[in-house]
Amino acid sequence: MKKRIGILCAGFIDWNGGLEFLKKTIIQPLLHGNKIYDNIEFYIIVPHVKKDIKVPFLIKRIGFLRKKYKKIKQSTISKKRNTSFDKYKKEAKIVFSDDLSKCVKKYKLDLLFPSIGILGKNFNSKWVGYLYDCQHKYYPQFFDKKEINARNSYFQRMVDNSDKFIVNSTDTKNDFIKFYKAKKSQVVNLPFAPLLNKEWLEKKPDLLKKYSLPKKYFIISNQFWIHKGHNTAFEALAKLKNKDIHIVCTGKMEDARDKNHINKLKTKIEKLGITNKIHFLGFIPKRDQIEILKNSLSIIQPTLFEGGPGGGSIYDGVSLGLPCIISDLKVNKEVTGKNLFFFKVKSSTDLAKKMSDFLNKKITKPTKTKILKQNKVFLERLSKTLYEIIQEKK
Repeated sequence: MKKRIGILCAGFIDWNGGLEFLKKTIIQPLLHGNKIYDNIEFYIIVPHVKKDIKVPFLIKRIGFLRKKYKKIKQSTISKKRNTSFDKYKKEAKIVFSDDLSKCVKKYKLDLLFPSIGILGKNFNSKWVGYLYDCQHKYYPQFFDKKEINARNSYFQRMVDNSDKFIVNSTDTKNDFIKFYKAKKSQVVNLPFAPLLNKEWLEKKPDLLKKYSLPKKYFIISNQFWIHKGHNTAFEALAKLKNKDIHIVCTGKMEDARDKNHINKLKTKIEKLGITNKIHFLGFIPKRDQIEILKNSLSIIQPTLFEGGPGGGSIYDGVSLGLPCIISDLKVNKEVTGKNLFFFKVKSSTDLAKKMSDFLNKKITKPTKTKILKQNKVFLERLSKTLYEIIQEKK
């Protein structure tokens, strides 16, 4: 008899990067990984409601959802969301449901994951949770007291009510053991395994024309959240202002935690005298972003904190074999691949040196064959970890 697994999309499809994370970290390795999945049926469960609903297991203002109320507003599934999973229809059944419990009964699901919601010990199916990071434990100044309390409450409830939950790194696993007394066996840290979108290997120079990019540039492809460390990179560039290099930035220019953060960055850039060397592109189409990454000197990741190794841009960069200059956080040291260069976190001097050294380095980028071979290794590594979760939850 085949085992029936429900892949939960709730909580992932409504934030930037969440849908891509779900596809590359959960869906793709489950459906396209090792052939050991032949005895399993997969159901991709997409929330589908026409009115506001109470979601008791999503407490107000949890992490990146940042809701100030206990209702999660979810309108009728948009056409875009409705087609987001079309390419998986051959390997999985796509289910649009406004009642998870009924969905479990209807399709006789044996296991649900990853669940951002705390379904409880008496839910009518086994489930595996998902938690992101403990940033507030290291940078409490980036959060108000209500959000810190909400995060602490939510994380502790997940630990207390789940048999198992997923995190994105060994470092984050250790944090949940340290701060919330999670059992070591309870926390599954996903391996660093950035999967490639093979279409990205195709050269598309026409996508670059509208951006009028400088000839030589480094790129920071982060959201403009205060913990992403843009300040460090701008200060580093100022130390190299006599060199013909620039920094291109992509990402939505806002941070709900500090509405003046962007203005502060722009003021700093003016004072440093590098206004003409910083290029803000804003939130752009993903394929455009990838082509800009591919044509940069290197990706710079100056982040002060991450829940997963390197953050999204490093996942993309490593999957393509691109050079990356990364802050030396413990979690970032979990990044594996070629052409990786680490600098001391928060040190603009060390970053400037790495950038300067980089100009004189001859970087040999991997061939398409090597990139595809690496992707196969990553796919099998991630697939194996997810399969072990399924096997343990029999």
